[in-house]
Amino acid sequence: RDPEHAFVRACASYLREKLLPGSATNLARAAATSNVNVLSVDAAAIIFRVLTSLTPTLPPTLAADLHDLHTQCVHAKPKLGALLAGSGGAAASASDSKPPGIGLG
Repeated sequence: RDPEHAFVRACASYLREKLLPGSATNLARAAATSNVNVLSVDAAAIIFRVLTSLTPTLPPTLAADLHDLHTQCVHAKPKLGALLAGSGGAAASASDSKPPGIGLG
């Protein structure tokens, strides 16, 4: 793994854990902990904005992973798409939304 992009990967992992709790990995973690901290959709939107500002410097595979994560999160939390669209970011539709700067993979 590329240590230069460890922060971006850690942020993506955190967003996945907090916004997509139904994934197989997160079900095991959720079962192990009863007091799970919740991430607000507003905070998630800020994190996505920061990550997308870094997109031009990311390897294509990591940029594609962020795009996929964003699509999944917007599908799970439609308010996230609306917040990003309201800030001049991604479109609100879960089917074609992506953060600005993340191209089609």
